[in-house]
Amino acid sequence: MALTAKRTAPQGQPPQSGSAGASGVESISWFCADCGGRIFGERASGPEIISVRAGTLDDTSWLRPVAHIYLRNAQAWQRIPNHAECFDVLPADFHPLSERWRQMWREPSF
Repeated sequence: MALTAKRTAPQGQPPQSGSAGASGVESISWFCADCGGRIFGERASGPEIISVRAGTLDDTSWLRPVAHIYLRNAQAWQRIPNHAECFDVLPADFHPLSERWRQMWREPSF
């Protein structure tokens, strides 16, 4: 889930770690100081957008994924809803997925 960084800044300074992602792009991950779980990440080239782990949210009832990524590694028992695009590996271009996410929030759902 990608959000604008200025809206989701954590309190304090969580620990961070940098590494090259699956696409080879340098990314920074931020972790919970208490449990060590990854909270969110950002690309070094685009720190204005962060990727929040949905499992870190108290309420996920409002989330509607537009895609499922890395299904090549999914467990056999994993249920994948059929309303979202599916990718075995990281897609080469996230722009279409970003636009679908933005469009979903512009249109009222009935």
